[in-house]
Amino acid sequence: VASDGPTLLASSPGWTLSSFDDRLIATAEGGLESGTGAVVTLVPDDGVAVIVLANASPHGVWLGRALARTLIDLAVVGIPREDWVSREQAAAAPGERSRGLTLPPLPPAAAPPPRPRGACLGTYADRYYGEVRVGRAPGGGLAIRLGRGETLHYMPWSADVWREAVSGTAAVFDVRAGRARGVTLTLLSFDGRRGFFARVD
Repeated sequence: VASDGPTLLASSPGWTLSSFDDRLIATAEGGLESGTGAVVTLVPDDGVAVIVLANASPHGVWLGRALARTLIDLAVVGIPREDWVSREQAAAAPGERSRGLTLPPLPPAAAPPPRPRGACLGTYADRYYGEVRVGRAPGGGLAIRLGRGETLHYMPWSADVWREAVSGTAAVFDVRAGRARGVTLTLLSFDGRRGFFARVD
């Protein structure tokens, strides 16, 4: 049956069958809360198979799905039929926000103003992840260095919450008597871990 868009034909554990332009498409996908994901898409009539493995918490699942759909479009139609990244990102955003993993760019209108960043500066540690160092960043932000690795840049969002612009994830500081005693990094909060680092200096 000809169709202008994907049509669901059947689904079984792990595989979904659909059609597009009279072509059978078989897809299997899955992921973990850590953000890792795998998407396998087959278009048998065209001899096309796309496998996407993603390890990009918290966006791996939807980003892998968007990339697979874009590559299938390029292989079968010649051009992307739509902006799959924007579509999948929009579909995933409410779930990520409801779990507190990501924040919208702007806080609610009634949110309390950000606390001065001096309360947050210092060294924090977690037994699993090790140490993170929180320092000043340009523009009133915070630079959080993960061990010897990557440095993430956060901007004030509201009260004791800071937002990382690229991922939209949060750094939530536990401030008491004007000094942070710990910080939760939602970027590292998965697989049963809170991503909580206690102050050590």
